[in-house]
Amino acid sequence: WQPVSGREKCFVYSAYLDDTTGGGGGSGNTYTSNPAGVVRVIGVAKTKKPDRLWCQLGWASAGGGNNSAQWLSIPAQIKTIREHWNLRYSAVFILCPLLTKNWPPGQYPTRNPQFVSISTSEHPTMPDHDLPTRNQPKHQLSVCVKPLHYSFNRVDQLIEFIEIHRLLGVSHFTFYNHTVGDNCDCVLRRYVDQGLVEILPWNQLDVTSQKEIRTEGIFASLNDCLYRHMFDSQYLLMIDLDELIVPRTKFTLTELIASTANSHNGYRIGAYYFRNAFFYLSWPDDSAVHPDWATDGPGRPLDLITLRKTRRNVKLHPHRIRSKYICRPRAVVEVGNHFVWEFRAGNVAAHVPDTLAVMHHYRTCEFGGDTCLANPSVQDRSAWKYGDALAASVRRRFRQFGVDC
Repeated sequence: WQPVSGREKCFVYSAYLDDTTGGGGGSGNTYTSNPAGVVRVIGVAKTKKPDRLWCQLGWASAGGGNNSAQWLSIPAQIKTIREHWNLRYSAVFILCPLLTKNWPPGQYPTRNPQFVSISTSEHPTMPDHDLPTRNQPKHQLSVCVKPLHYSFNRVDQLIEFIEIHRLLGVSHFTFYNHTVGDNCDCVLRRYVDQGLVEILPWNQLDVTSQKEIRTEGIFASLNDCLYRHMFDSQYLLMIDLDELIVPRTKFTLTELIASTANSHNGYRIGAYYFRNAFFYLSWPDDSAVHPDWATDGPGRPLDLITLRKTRRNVKLHPHRIRSKYICRPRAVVEVGNHFVWEFRAGNVAAHVPDTLAVMHHYRTCEFGGDTCLANPSVQDRSAWKYGDALAASVRRRFRQFGVDC
């Protein structure tokens, strides 16, 4: 995070060239009137009455970097990301429309900007931030995880999460490091070395989490991940470390998506929503779990929550309530935690029936205490089809990472 100097607190994290047509550019829909699109900056600002901001767009001279760039100042548009919970600060999009009218006569650029700086002054003496706009090759399915915090250090849970999602067809993971313990940091870096994981720093904002902004700026991270992978991933799965979407009739999520309709009433499917089922951790372990799934040899238990915990609530949450989703990033303007807030024109969401897939949520009672354990429950062993492969993958990782991590 980089601060923007001004009367009110404002921070910027990343910037992306958003030239995908079809919605969400702010008032007047800049996409319709301007095929070039916008430079979209992920930031944090006051939810109400933020400072007026300016975009300093930069073009590097031939053979030079941002230090030799030519800069042009245009007015910014601030679009508050919707899930701000009426707190003082919110994740925001800072939009820099690439409209012809923003340029002096005869100066409209022939190529897209390479840098952007955000300022409260139309003519700063020196641009504060050089954030390169991004574009990037191809993953069929990538995962985005909200910032890891509270010095997260549950190595077994982290490895299980990555390995079972690899079995589900995921080829790339993006994590945001707010505070991670030494062991998990070591494991993540080993995955980075293998090209599976990307770790992005999520340094502490000068804004109080939960009191002034929602959970370490979670909605900035989710939307950063959306735009970061808009052009290199066909699908994005937005999910937490204690969650798992389990197909009922297919083995992988990519097979599931390929088997479902890709349009509805003339609209393209831009996201797939999955219903939430709580698997409370205080319910007893499944006594029939296979012995080979429970140990990694003498003295080392194999603590695979997705195989041990098979009792869930009978009643599932409706779609959009605690649900999670897979989206086509180029179909989306703004994402939230449980559903897509805004699609580009011509795209809609599909509600996946629970006969095809359910989102397993492994957690304690959501309101504290243990009253949730009295809820009507049923045994659900649908994750067991991954048991042998998951246990083998986790054992292999323990051997690879064990000495160092």
